[in-house]
Amino acid sequence: MFTVAVVPARSSSRRFPRKNFALFKGEPLVVHVVEMLKRTGRFDRIIVSVDDPGEAAVIASLGIDLFVRGEVTSRYEANVAEVCQEVLDSLATQPHAFCCVYATAFRLRAETLIRAHEEMLEMNAAGVMGVSVIRDGARAMIQQESGEVKLLLPESMALASQHLPRVVAS
Repeated sequence: MFTVAVVPARSSSRRFPRKNFALFKGEPLVVHVVEMLKRTGRFDRIIVSVDDPGEAAVIASLGIDLFVRGEVTSRYEANVAEVCQEVLDSLATQPHAFCCVYATAFRLRAETLIRAHEEMLEMNAAGVMGVSVIRDGARAMIQQESGEVKLLLPESMALASQHLPRVVAS
């Protein structure tokens, strides 16, 4: 079964520009993610999708498969589904399965991904989506377009910490 991993690594984040290339233990975050994907032994190809020629040079120098995004998917408004579809459409052979892992998911363990893949196959599922527990996420704040900051779950303020709901995010 031909499988592909796509790692979207856009450089133009508004909150943290070039975050995918921030150094952790001396290497860019995206490199840690690619190395973890290699350790799974589950992917025939691992492709990093970038929108910046400078980052493309970094990825290419590391011997990592590279895809430079087109104009539409390089825009801020592009979503991850469009980015993955563009990469998949560029392949000569379509994969039987693909996995998208964010370049900032450097704490994801290979064992977790292997287990998710096995469960997906056992259930004959079309796909799986990873989520993470957000510690103290029930009291997370969100910023409105106006700039005002509000609690994500205002009802959480009335609860003792042991009664807070478990919050997960993709």
